[in-house]
Amino acid sequence: MSDSMLKFYVPDLHCGGCVKRFTSAMDKDKTQQNYEFQCDPLKRQVTFESESVKSIPERKKQMFEAGFPAYILVDSKKMQLKEQRDFLKRIFVSVIGMMQVMMFALTIYMADSMPQVWLEVFHWFSLFVTTPVLLYAGKPYFISAAGALLRKQVNMEVPVAIALIVAYVYSFIGLVHGVHTLYFDSINMFLFFLTLGRFAEWKARYKTTEASEALWADIPQTVTVVTDEGDIEKELTQVRPKDIVLVKVGSQFPIDGEIISGQSLVDESMLTGESEPVLRQIGDQVFAGTVNQTQSVQVRTKAVQGATQLGHIQRLLFEAQDAKPKLARMADKVAGYFILRLLILAVVVGGFWWWYDPSQAIPIVVSLLIVTCPCALSLATPAAIAAALARLTQQGIVVAKGDALEKVAKITHFVFDKTGTLTEGTFEIDQVKVIGENTKDSALSIAAALEATTEHPIGKAFTHNRQTNDFETDKKVLPGVGIQGVYQEQSYLIGAPDIVLQRLAQDNISAEMRASIQAHLNSAEGITQLLLIAKPATPIAVFNLKSKIRDDVQVVLDELKPHGISLLSGDHETAVSTVAQSLGIQKWQSRATPASKQAYIQELQKTESVLMVGDGVNDGPVLAQADIGIAMGQGTALAKSSADVILIHDRLQDLNIFISTANGTRKIIRENMIWAVAYNLVAIPFAAAGLVPPWLAAIGMSTSSLLVVLNSLRLLKWNKTG
Repeated sequence: MSDSMLKFYVPDLHCGGCVKRFTSAMDKDKTQQNYEFQCDPLKRQVTFESESVKSIPERKKQMFEAGFPAYILVDSKKMQLKEQRDFLKRIFVSVIGMMQVMMFALTIYMADSMPQVWLEVFHWFSLFVTTPVLLYAGKPYFISAAGALLRKQVNMEVPVAIALIVAYVYSFIGLVHGVHTLYFDSINMFLFFLTLGRFAEWKARYKTTEASEALWADIPQTVTVVTDEGDIEKELTQVRPKDIVLVKVGSQFPIDGEIISGQSLVDESMLTGESEPVLRQIGDQVFAGTVNQTQSVQVRTKAVQGATQLGHIQRLLFEAQDAKPKLARMADKVAGYFILRLLILAVVVGGFWWWYDPSQAIPIVVSLLIVTCPCALSLATPAAIAAALARLTQQGIVVAKGDALEKVAKITHFVFDKTGTLTEGTFEIDQVKVIGENTKDSALSIAAALEATTEHPIGKAFTHNRQTNDFETDKKVLPGVGIQGVYQEQSYLIGAPDIVLQRLAQDNISAEMRASIQAHLNSAEGITQLLLIAKPATPIAVFNLKSKIRDDVQVVLDELKPHGISLLSGDHETAVSTVAQSLGIQKWQSRATPASKQAYIQELQKTESVLMVGDGVNDGPVLAQADIGIAMGQGTALAKSSADVILIHDRLQDLNIFISTANGTRKIIRENMIWAVAYNLVAIPFAAAGLVPPWLAAIGMSTSSLLVVLNSLRLLKWNKTG
């Protein structure tokens, strides 16, 4: 999210069809104005980015004209409580009305004989009770239906509103003309069960947002900003990059930034999954959501709110909810067509019964409109997707693209990067072999300066040897090669030895020198890096780095045995082959550049569907190329921005959890769709035959929607494998 944004609460934004209509209305002028927006139907919120305060009336008017009345969102919790109170009020009114009218109805039905005058009195009392119940409890449905019809559209509230109005008008006319078969009791019962069902659905659906809400739950909204004039208390929304923020002991860091004063143990479990706190001191990065445990520190702000790493995670969740799989799009399309055809069917059925038995026409049409409202069909996919995303977020797995859940079933080949993926993401310098008259300390110092700002785990192994800043303003990363920089008018290059030497072959390194370097490489057991002066090409040192294979790798690979598995790495052949053989991976490729990795994936995709797991800068294009790209949590920003899924806790075993949950999600969606379709196929002929009274139709419709939501909520505790 941008720092400048507006949030609105939109009560009528409650399903996929609503989102589609809202998006269509907003997109009409979106291209003429500089703004973007995101919809969250679970919380019924819309966020506009790059906005100004002046745009609030304009946006509210625009949304109102589109049939979506909106309210500026100040506090989501307050809006949630308000919506809950509204639900409870409408339930209370409808249940009181239902009980009162049912009492009148039972008196009429059970009395063997009743004077005509008392019969009419009870009917009129029923009218007087039903009217305010209809106007109050039914108001949201009437407003939503009217808005849709004004836009020449139909939504799920249209058949509901028509059924209520037809039943009320028919009963009123019948009362005036002395007809004793009236439906005031059914109207009240329908409103009660409908509102109760919608409330239960709302409560269940809201549970799926708790994981996202929990990300920001304890972050302080008021912070202490250190200035030359003294400490100033500011709202978090007022903090800007480069502001100095004081973070006290026991508080969560409210921003992303760099410690400039003090040191402290920091609990980073929210982002990394590691319970052991880590020492953060001057120059170290800290992130919003982590907890300062031992000492107060001053932090220079780099990112606030939506721009933080935590905000990025939340934005990915929003985007994943908006990115609908094919099943979701199909369900919304079917639901839209179904409503229109339901209205046509109601007219045909009503016409038949008006010809065959006019006394049954109205109640049958009312029952048909109520019982077949496609609420369950519209909820079948979004409810399951939302629950799955919440479950995965709780596990530290962020799905950036919603369709990744659907694509898993088609994956036939898994491709892994080595460094930071199959092996641990941290390295230690095991040996330094100096070439010529160079010294170990000078070689380490130059290498550390070159690697100082890199995000790659290999680079981080050198940072504690850093003694100079001279490379900071004049160096660049060469993806798949290494890092090049200038120090004291001399160009230096560090990277994989074979690739570095190949790149500098034009400088005619002597055969003797190549043999010496190769001897160093042959004796190395881990990852090697070669540092040399670029012009003239003069080797300085060979660094041997070690990193062990992750403890959970074998478990993951065992689960994937039925599929194809490949290993791609930019490291030299010895290091890659050793890892591949120890893990039983038959297909592997060393010295892989970003281009060769991408070509490998493209070749596989001619016959297979590919999932790629990586972490480095050089993995970015490959993750984007794969059918599903998964980035490790400690990977580079480029890798994570290119991925469909991010394993925040940096555990490879979370890949199995993702696959299991994705498979479970598809299973739940299929069950929901089957139930929704089967329910309507059974309910329609029974209702059309006059076998479903209006009150039973209300119960059936509400129950079918609730069952879909409750079935989807099983994913919140999904723990099955494979």
